[in-house]
Amino acid sequence: MFTNKQLSASTLQEIANQELSYFTGNTQETTMNNDVQAYLGDGDDLLHFGGSAIDSTKSFASAFPSGDGLRQFGIRLKNTHETLALTALLFAGYHEDITTNNLNRGVVKTGAFKSVENADGLTASAQLPGKTVEEFLEWLKYVPSQLVMMKLRTDNIEQIGKPISIKTLSPFQDLPTDYIQPENAQDQYSNNEKVVTFMVEKQLDFSRRFEYSVEPGTTVTIVYYIGATLDTAVALERKRAKAKVTMNFIGSDGINQLGQLQAARQLGM
Repeated sequence: MFTNKQLSASTLQEIANQELSYFTGNTQETTMNNDVQAYLGDGDDLLHFGGSAIDSTKSFASAFPSGDGLRQFGIRLKNTHETLALTALLFAGYHEDITTNNLNRGVVKTGAFKSVENADGLTASAQLPGKTVEEFLEWLKYVPSQLVMMKLRTDNIEQIGKPISIKTLSPFQDLPTDYIQPENAQDQYSNNEKVVTFMVEKQLDFSRRFEYSVEPGTTVTIVYYIGATLDTAVALERKRAKAKVTMNFIGSDGINQLGQLQAARQLGM
């Protein structure tokens, strides 16, 4: 039930500014060098770092330096071909729906699938019980995500030397391809040469294409560590919750006053 409180126009406007229009993150962030605000993403309605949709206390810094709190999804790839290394399209971006020039060939999926080279021999499965590779890739198409780290586990040490290629897609120009070398993350103190975890700091979204070649007769598990996601569904839920708090606070009379104030401002009064 709304309470009835008579609030001044300035108070109503301040409440509206604070509670109903909130896109850029925590307004209480520390000011650096007197004119630059420190931004970590906490309180930003559009960003989600896992957990409850209403929880906006996490930030880009939450998982560092340990990596704890990052969401994980593992995909197990196997190349059963005895002699050929085969390339899997780990993420296709908007190429997934383009058949021209076979741009979508090699997309990873549950079970057997053709490689980028159009050869048989690749299979894939999700590591989370009850989940599928397709579900993860489909979610990424709608929710741009920060790929913070990756982990590789394999039964073939030669696989660690295979790079992951990341291409930024554009219909207007050909952009350069970046390469991640997992073996560069290993050192003389590594306990297991067939397991490597490495920083990525790339984005998974509609404009990215990830390719990865798998050695013949090799199995490799790829674990994605997801940080921030740009999630409009979460943003709507948070904004609705904030609006509900505001409406309960100012009451029905306050809501009417706020509506009249906004109408007057639109008319230039």
